[in-house]
Amino acid sequence: MRDKREKFGRPFPVVRKPKIAKKAQPMGISGVLELIDTPHLFQLLENLRLAGRLTLMSGEEIVDVYFDKGKVVYAESEHNKIKLGSLLIKKGLVTKERAQEALDIFSEEGGRRRIGEILIDLGYVTKAKLEEAIVSQIKIAIASTLLWKAGDFEFVADERPPIDDFAMDINLQVLIIEVMRHSDEKTHAETQ
Repeated sequence: MRDKREKFGRPFPVVRKPKIAKKAQPMGISGVLELIDTPHLFQLLENLRLAGRLTLMSGEEIVDVYFDKGKVVYAESEHNKIKLGSLLIKKGLVTKERAQEALDIFSEEGGRRRIGEILIDLGYVTKAKLEEAIVSQIKIAIASTLLWKAGDFEFVADERPPIDDFAMDINLQVLIIEVMRHSDEKTHAETQ
């Protein structure tokens, strides 16, 4: 019997094992929001229990959402950045003067500690109230993305949030329902 590689009149190529990189690269996915909307994208990442950074882009707005084991733990918006100090003042948790004092200390220390940490150390806010404000900040950053009809996304696995010490566990399903209900109520009121 002839060599199997010459069975079809031409030799089969010799199969070589591919070289495997020494270190695996982080997993990533990207696409357009016209094919998968943001709520379904969030649910996919949650169901797969992934950890990493999801960047959503629509027009000029860019929002980074960080996941850990499928749970949203942090988010920030580049275009519509909500300063924590401003949010704490708006919620009545600190005065403008106390927020400014924390900002001054932050500047003097060269940014070694976060504003929230300084406010806690000064006794101006409790950790629980600070976490509540951070959750609000995250929800504000994410809320608008849930209604985007067009844009791009990119997920990079294993990227950590910039404020690990205050990472939250946001109930994504509740947030999606709240935003969609508010949107429906607003649309219904506008058509009346």
